[in-house]
Amino acid sequence: MWVSIGLVLIVLFTMWITWTAARIDRLNARCDAGWVSLDAQLVRRAAALGAVVDERAADAVVPNAKGVRSTIETALTVNRDARAAVENVISATIAELYGGAESELPAGLVDACLRVRVARTFYNDAVRANRTLREQQLPRLLKLGSKTHRPAYFDIEDTAGTPLVRDLTTP
Repeated sequence: MWVSIGLVLIVLFTMWITWTAARIDRLNARCDAGWVSLDAQLVRRAAALGAVVDERAADAVVPNAKGVRSTIETALTVNRDARAAVENVISATIAELYGGAESELPAGLVDACLRVRVARTFYNDAVRANRTLREQQLPRLLKLGSKTHRPAYFDIEDTAGTPLVRDLTTP
């Protein structure tokens, strides 16, 4: 009788380990997919800002068009670890150009800024779930997921977005 109870406990513990390891793998895949989406939205925002700079540089609305263009090119080529710093410069540039007034922002840039916020939220939620599971005592003790990278949060100062918070269902 004790042997069968022991075997049942071993089977249950093994099933839990397998389930937890699979969950960590799924969360890693979710983090990777979240990063791909966030990266695409950051590129889209940079392209929208580039279009605005190209359009308004002749009107002298953009005081440092070459500097903004250089920042955009840097954002598209910089590695993932240094990306947040460059994106902070882009956010600050958008805020500086428009003074935080949503009504002055072109529709494409507003949409791109909102999409960056949503993608960043989804990515950071995936990172939080991944880290929370990995930091539990048993997964840490059993070194589950230790062969994969530990995802990092992507935090940027989204100063351009303060007045952009609105209901996403409205056109």
